[in-house]
Amino acid sequence: MVTLWLCHGPLCVKVVAADEAVANEAAAAAQAIKDECENDLAEAIPALDAAISALNTLKPADITEVRAMKVLCAHLVSDKYTCRTLASRLVH
Repeated sequence: MVTLWLCHGPLCVKVVAADEAVANEAAAAAQAIKDECENDLAEAIPALDAAISALNTLKPADITEVRAMKVLCAHLVSDKYTCRTLASRLVH
């Protein structure tokens, strides 16, 4: 750190300036985090848009059909292929 004194007549003010290299390093780290977040968001947005589109195709009859099912096992719901198959049956 660098300490500077700025004086104007009898009035002096102490100014502390941060080391430029430390500030640049912190800025680079922040930029890397920002870039990573933007990349993750760019991957997630198409999936979000597809999910919203799929939800917009649901009809009240589709909801009634799902409610009529007696059992939805946890292992079936967690299986991505089964979920996609079930979803495609509901949409069509």
